[in-house]
Amino acid sequence: MDADGFIVPPPGILAPREDPHEDSSTVEHRPSVRIPTVPFPTGKPPFATAQPATPAEAQTIERPPGAAPATEQPAAPTAPTATVTVPRRWMLQFDDGQSIPVAGTLVIGRNPAADSEHPAAATISVTDPRRSVSKTHAAVELDGDALVITDLHSTNGVSVGDVYLEAGTPFRLDADTIFHLGEFAVRAIVSAPVQR
Repeated sequence: MDADGFIVPPPGILAPREDPHEDSSTVEHRPSVRIPTVPFPTGKPPFATAQPATPAEAQTIERPPGAAPATEQPAAPTAPTATVTVPRRWMLQFDDGQSIPVAGTLVIGRNPAADSEHPAAATISVTDPRRSVSKTHAAVELDGDALVITDLHSTNGVSVGDVYLEAGTPFRLDADTIFHLGEFAVRAIVSAPVQR
């Protein structure tokens, strides 16, 4: 910007100003390009950021003479912010290297078949070199956010820690619990609930 507040274009856009003291026969004439200029409004330059109003400015309301005072408008209601909790996601990590997400009911064994109590269950076959896992050993299912295991009357049972579960009775598992199908270890892992 020059001293008068006008925008100065970059070099080479406009033809140089002719010096009245120079001989015009020696000056090279180039066509001039005219760039429209817009003067800045008085006050703040256009790049200034808006400043928040002070409380006194925010409350000042100009009224014509003789006008009744305006009634204060209530603030517009705001919608409550909804927090959505995504349920926990369970995963089973098997001794043979498999990792299976639990999205419904799973029937686990060496060669499992869905039983009458779990007809729509997905079947998960495991490789147990010790053959301590029965053909159809246990059912694992979601109960809300919880994971429940039921021994399906297997030969070598289901144990959690040092406790053997009663066959046919569901048992609620905690996060990061290791349970055994016979001698075959399975870890129940859960991701924490996510709030969005």
